Amino acid sequence: MNYVVLDLEMNSWQSKVGTDNHGKLFIIDGKKKLNIQFPFHETIEIGAIKLNENFEVIDTFQRFIKPVNPLTQWIQDFTGISPLQINEAKNFVFVMNEFLKWTGNDIKFCTWSNYDSKHLIKECRLKSYNKIENIKNLFMNYINIQSLFKVEFNKRAGIFGIGMKNDYGLKTTLKILNINNDTQHHKALDDAMDTVDIFASIHNGYLDYVTDVFRQKVVA
Repeated sequence: MNYVVLDLEMNSWQSKVGTDNHGKLFIIDGKKKLNIQFPFHETIEIGAIKLNENFEVIDTFQRFIKPVNPLTQWIQDFTGISPLQINEAKNFVFVMNEFLKWTGNDIKFCTWSNYDSKHLIKECRLKSYNKIENIKNLFMNYINIQSLFKVEFNKRAGIFGIGMKNDYGLKTTLKILNINNDTQHHKALDDAMDTVDIFASIHNGYLDYVTDVFRQKVVA
């Protein structure tokens, strides 16, 4: 069995959605008023890394996706994704078909938190993707690495009432594990690689070292 570590980047906005006099939905993006067709965040980039049973990278997948709605300036600044990259990209259905072909069979999906998995299923439904059941099946028994990290960290720390109470973000977790990757946050493939390193740390013994240091500090 292989693992597929997945990360998505979304087109979104900071302002609330409004409705004009003709009933059309719109957002305010900076000083511009943009009409939108769907009041939800759309996937604009998918990055995934395939691992074997030894947590070794055997393949990668990265695609931009052309959204129905205009790419907002806020997301351009936030992710570094340009309108040119988006305009040259294929649509959601085309890329999802490519992605499903790439994943293959006998895999287990892994994501950082449960947000991407829930969003992807929702977007498949709203865009009437005819292979939504395939996506649902892949997420029937997936691994939430964010939650797994918290559980394993607290279990290995071995001190009741002292571990982490809340889920930490990706960047904070990398700092805890002293992982210094040359990656760019909010780039789908880079975030997936950071997630891979956290996932591997749980299995290769490094988390034992980190929690042992944590335990010694608390006892001291």
